[in-house]
Amino acid sequence: MDFEYRFTVAMSSVDAAGVMFFPELLRHAHDAYEAYMKFLGHELCVVLAQDQYVLPIRRAEADYLQPMRLGTEFVVRPAISHIGETSFAVVARFVGGNEELYARTETIHVCVDKGTGRPMRLPEKLRDSLPREPEAQA
Repeated sequence: MDFEYRFTVAMSSVDAAGVMFFPELLRHAHDAYEAYMKFLGHELCVVLAQDQYVLPIRRAEADYLQPMRLGTEFVVRPAISHIGETSFAVVARFVGGNEELYARTETIHVCVDKGTGRPMRLPEKLRDSLPREPEAQA
């Protein structure tokens, strides 16, 4: 499934050297995740307001492969890399205009029951809509 999220590195996102400050990568990864979930039919503001579960991040990691500089446009390609009983993983690749990989993130989202605060099985509707993309594991 082809989904892309685009952004340009803004002045507010860089350090004194003009390189994107490290926590900004996870912010952009999360923005791409939110847009991807909406694309899949699970707009997170609706999930929070109407469903009996939430999807907090249990784990986040990032690999910074090349400097991401002020004014550079990037394409983020999120993909589901793993689906478990109570969680799923999202890998996001940050690609520059030259199709070079600049960074990669992975976040693990756990389905938590709003009432009990405990992990619960992924709802069938959610599980069935998550396209597992084997190439996302690399």
